[in-house]
Amino acid sequence: MRARPVAWRRVEGGYTAAERWVLQLDDGRSLFAKLATNDNTVRWIRAEHFVYERIAGDFLPRLLGFDDGDYPLLLLEDLSGGSWYHEWTAANVQRVCDLLARVAATKLPADFPIAKAPLDGFIGWQGIAKAPEEFLALGLVTPAWLAHALPALLAAEAALDFSGDALLHFDVRSDNLCFLPDGRTILVDWNWAGRGNAAFDLIGWLPSLQAEGGPAPWTILPDAGPAMVTALCGYFAVRAGAPPQGSPIRNLQTAQLKCALPWTARVLDLPPPGNQQTRRRPMKMKNANAMKNGWSVAVSGQSSNGVPKTRHYVVAIEDEAKALSAVEAVIEKAEVATISSPVGANLLELRNILPGEVRMLGGAVRRRPAGT
Repeated sequence: MRARPVAWRRVEGGYTAAERWVLQLDDGRSLFAKLATNDNTVRWIRAEHFVYERIAGDFLPRLLGFDDGDYPLLLLEDLSGGSWYHEWTAANVQRVCDLLARVAATKLPADFPIAKAPLDGFIGWQGIAKAPEEFLALGLVTPAWLAHALPALLAAEAALDFSGDALLHFDVRSDNLCFLPDGRTILVDWNWAGRGNAAFDLIGWLPSLQAEGGPAPWTILPDAGPAMVTALCGYFAVRAGAPPQGSPIRNLQTAQLKCALPWTARVLDLPPPGNQQTRRRPMKMKNANAMKNGWSVAVSGQSSNGVPKTRHYVVAIEDEAKALSAVEAVIEKAEVATISSPVGANLLELRNILPGEVRMLGGAVRRRPAGT
């Protein structure tokens, strides 16, 4: 480009550490500049440039220049004249659905990479099974709900099939969508793009759509695959409760999780997740190294007014025979509903409710004992 910048303004907001500027040139044009500032943004800007060089589509901002120095600089079409704040009318929802269909149908060059994100990030329920404290501390589900749901969540997540030849953006949200006056709908921030299952971008967008006042995901995609919905929900679930709490990215992930959880419950035929009224206090770790083996048991009975109730316990004993003996002590106090195999994970204590080795806990894989 031979024109020279004569004015510039910094673009604020968003979730990237890259510097972003809108430059006014001496020939009257304007452009958008994105400059890397650290190792992550160096990789991301180079990955984004790779997409712009190899993909053609009216859903991409126009590539105007690239300087691949130590801190790469990407120059793109200025989209300042477009709309970034969307009212989710039926027409606008359909506009994005049509966009994502065009993206998925884009012909890819042979060297376009397979998406890496499913291999790296979509095992959230596995992480929660091992250490559920941060997720439960969000108060979106009860420990009892997690205990009941976890086997189905893990099985669905493990069934995820991401194979395919569709172009995937992998980060479809309103802050990456621009509606231009000329009728184009633009997707920005293509650094996560890859080749994969055509269903993902639409499934991945719908929780954020609902969080912004749009329709519920299942009204748009009533036959969504349970594995992909569950894996997406696990992605949000394992991250939303992690530090730093209160940061913009954690707030966003929590908002998406609040919409993805009910959707996951529906596709897996699980009870609706717990709400704020059933919230427990955040749990703290208790001697995790000494509690890596244990048995858990869900005990059912009736309260004094005849209403059925279930409590979930864990027996934190490394010796299996002692664990079984302690479980028998629990059974003496109530009718047993289900009993688990050794959980083999970090266990959490809420409070002592029975003597000896028994602790109250939600979150175990359950099976019925022999003879029941």
